[in-house]
Amino acid sequence: MEYFAKLGCLLIDHGTEGLRKYFQNHILCGQTPQQFFTTNKTDIDDLRHGRHGCKRLINKRQYDLIFPANNQPPNLKVFDITLTFLLIRQFQVGNTRPNDPVWNDPAKAAGAPQDMQDIILLKFERNSLAHRESTDITPSEFEQKWTTISSAVMRLEVLTTEEIQGKFLIKYASYVATWMRWKC
Repeated sequence: MEYFAKLGCLLIDHGTEGLRKYFQNHILCGQTPQQFFTTNKTDIDDLRHGRHGCKRLINKRQYDLIFPANNQPPNLKVFDITLTFLLIRQFQVGNTRPNDPVWNDPAKAAGAPQDMQDIILLKFERNSLAHRESTDITPSEFEQKWTTISSAVMRLEVLTTEEIQGKFLIKYASYVATWMRWKC
């Protein structure tokens, strides 16, 4: 359970932050989130309602985060990894189409740019962790996943090596201890 908790903190807190940072720097391209979403409202509406050949990919809760009530600006800090990944995939500029299988499997992303590989890996690992049958993770599996995930987080410039090795583990020690008390 301890390894599960550490990987969860790394993925949810810092993996999501990495995706948000990428979205800010590569998708918004200097626009505010409100400007970007307003400009792309028709496409987002299509994703919400499943129109014009689009699958219904955005639910009401996610749509309300993108377009908050009372014309308030959206707060990217409340976008989870799933919504942020979806928006990156749908609005990514380049040769990779939103329905390309590369988005679903890190192994298929081998020829893609490194930041795209990292984004795909973080989403894949988050889903793998969230849909496990058990919270048990062996030490060797933890080491492999920790190395892979933390490397992606560092390449996306969310945490440095020193933070990964020191501050992160200290910061989350109390969370891990609490989760360990809940262990079934």
